Amino acid sequence: MGELRFSVEKAIGEAAVPPSVPLNPEWGQQFAHNNALQFHLAPGRTAYLFLHAKLLSDDSNEVSELLSKDATVGHLLNCEGQEWVINTEATSDGRFGLIVYTATGKPYLSGEGHFDSSGVWSASFVTLYIRVFGIRKGATSKAVLEAELDRRRKLRSAERATFKLNA
Repeated sequence: MGELRFSVEKAIGEAAVPPSVPLNPEWGQQFAHNNALQFHLAPGRTAYLFLHAKLLSDDSNEVSELLSKDATVGHLLNCEGQEWVINTEATSDGRFGLIVYTATGKPYLSGEGHFDSSGVWSASFVTLYIRVFGIRKGATSKAVLEAELDRRRKLRSAERATFKLNA
C-alpha cells in the first residue's frame, strides 16, 4: 500500500478558516486565521492547521531563519477540538526534523523536511502509533482480535501523508 498524498489546494477546499474557529492567544501573533488551512477529513470532521507566518513569507530569509533553528511552526486543532503543536529542529543545511505533539504532550507524528534558498519548503510525516480503536467489550475470540489487528495494519499503512507547500 502506498502513501496517501494530497496537495494543499485540494485539502483546504474553497473555504478559508472562519474567524469563529478559536485561536489560542498563547500561540502569539505569528499564528492567525490568514495563515491557516482547513482540512475536511470526513463529513462533519474538520481539522485546522495554523502555520507560523514566516513559513508563508515572500522573504526566503524568514523561511530559512525559522527552519534553521528549533521552533514551533504550527498549531493544529484536530477534529475533536484538541490543540496539537508542531515543532521543528534543524538537522543540517536546508533540512529539518519535525514532531507533532498531542494536547497531552505525546509525540504522535514525526517526519522531516527541507527548504531551498528561494524559500520553498516541503515536509513529510508518518504516525508513530497505530490508531487506537476499541474492540467491542467482551469480544475476545481469536478471530475477532486477528481481524482487528489486520484492520489496524491496513490503516497504519494508509496513514502516511506527504505535505507540500510552495510559499
